Amino acid sequence: MAAKSMRIGEILISEGLITPDQLNEALREGEGRVGKTLIRLGYVTDEDIARALANQFNLSFINLSNTVIPSTILSLIPETIARKNMVIPVSRDDDSLTVAVADPLNVLTVDELTRATNMRIRLAVATENDIMEGIDRHYLAAKGIEEFLKTEDLRKVELLDSETEMPDKLQRIADDDSVVRLVNMIISQAVESRASDIHIEPASDVLRVRFRVDGILHDAANLPVKLHPAVTSRIKILGNMDIAEKRHPQDGRFVTKVGARGADDVRVSSAKVQSPNWEPMRRAEDKEVDVRVSTLPTTFGEKVELRLLDKGSLLADLDELSPCVDSLELMEALIKRPYGMLLITGPTGSGKTTTIYSLLGQMNAVEKNIVTVEDPIEYQMKRINQVQVNPKAGLTFADALRHILRQDPDVIMIGEIRDRETAEIAIHAALTGHFVLSSLHTTDASGAIGRLIDMGIEPFLASSAIIGIGSQRLVKKICPDCKESYKPDEAILKEFGLPLTTLFYKGKGCGACKGEGYRGRIAIIEVLRMGEALRKLTLEKADSVTIRSRMTEMDFPSLRDEGIKAVVSGITTIEEVIQATQELEEWE
Repeated sequence: MAAKSMRIGEILISEGLITPDQLNEALREGEGRVGKTLIRLGYVTDEDIARALANQFNLSFINLSNTVIPSTILSLIPETIARKNMVIPVSRDDDSLTVAVADPLNVLTVDELTRATNMRIRLAVATENDIMEGIDRHYLAAKGIEEFLKTEDLRKVELLDSETEMPDKLQRIADDDSVVRLVNMIISQAVESRASDIHIEPASDVLRVRFRVDGILHDAANLPVKLHPAVTSRIKILGNMDIAEKRHPQDGRFVTKVGARGADDVRVSSAKVQSPNWEPMRRAEDKEVDVRVSTLPTTFGEKVELRLLDKGSLLADLDELSPCVDSLELMEALIKRPYGMLLITGPTGSGKTTTIYSLLGQMNAVEKNIVTVEDPIEYQMKRINQVQVNPKAGLTFADALRHILRQDPDVIMIGEIRDRETAEIAIHAALTGHFVLSSLHTTDASGAIGRLIDMGIEPFLASSAIIGIGSQRLVKKICPDCKESYKPDEAILKEFGLPLTTLFYKGKGCGACKGEGYRGRIAIIEVLRMGEALRKLTLEKADSVTIRSRMTEMDFPSLRDEGIKAVVSGITTIEEVIQATQELEEWE
């Protein structure tokens, strides 16, 4: 029997999800659709049915709870048609529109969508609950800013002359209810989209809002340029910044809680800013997000960048951070040492902070006195004494470290070693019975030793204090909803020394990943342990190339080696690993 002529009960039997007797029992119930009856009887779940349908018709299954759908895609199908047919558009490819449906057998729905969009419709399968919740969440979220701009009385938000803007006027428009709601909407949508950054960029005729998701910038909204002074001033007030200063860059920060009502608890110091009664999303509980703000004067006015830090993500278990099992096991062994220095290296944006916090979480115990010195403090941890660097008050990394050593610490975490003085104190602490955890900006693990020596640290001190060096990069994860295997070229397999039968994986693109084939990021990590060979090279002041060459001879797994393991395991793609490690291979 052809798949398209099979009924849902027959499909479930063919997939091995139910037995003929269970189907007959559901049919005898005679109440409503057989699929819902089977779910009510507990024989299958709604996801079982959706996945079975997807398999039968060779369609993608989409988990809409993890799907980010741009408003430009949603606008292709009106909400009334989406609700009527229980569908939701998820991605577009030229003249083709991918639509999530619960019933791929309904040809009338496809015909109506084709007429409504004048596009070729490609189907994907999702559960009914996911589709209806997705319609509620995404259409309301998409309408948030657009409908706000149409219905809100924006005449009060006047366009001010940049030469005559006064602090009292800026304060007035920033406190306007409509402006407060607009800024809250932007932050809420960014958090819902899993964005790490919000960019608010003025141009001559528009105020552009973009979100960075998984390292890629996406357009989120285009606002009237007249709103620029109001939006910028509102964010500055939240960040405790000078609203009248526009000629120099500024930095600030604030905390927001995003939950079932969006950004409903934006705090500035001890003040609490009331939020709109707006429900663009549904969440089981509030999510606390730390927002760091940076402003930069540009040709058309101040550009604002907001870094969103989901505090929960910084407390991930080590095995959630990386697929590099051997490297993680080595780091876990190193942090059990009573003293010494463990360095985590990598460029900006490589996930060093998350790894360090995860290591601190592993080390955190009642019997240990853990003290950190950070700039800024990314996450407040229980039972850990955290010190915020304040250069304006004379509290530098080095000054804080001197005082920390008088506090009987067992573990010291230094946010970053930036200068010789900090490095010397950290080395001294590691040599006098303390465990020191810190980060360093170098391209790879082998470069950390040379960096410290360049700072003025004697090689014999570095070789004695350091017990290990980790280096990492972030790579995008293949979307689990559309992952498929393929046979790579033999030349690629030979280049990386892999068996010719090895399969690689990629995402073909679906609604869950917006057609990109990737969703989320994960770290690939290499770890150098300070053994006799590395200690000897350190004392000889060997350069990074020499150290890496020697480590390669000793079968030390490099970042690329660890990345290839992740490729073979189906976690990321060969393209991601090559891109993330290209500089290291070229540098060698």
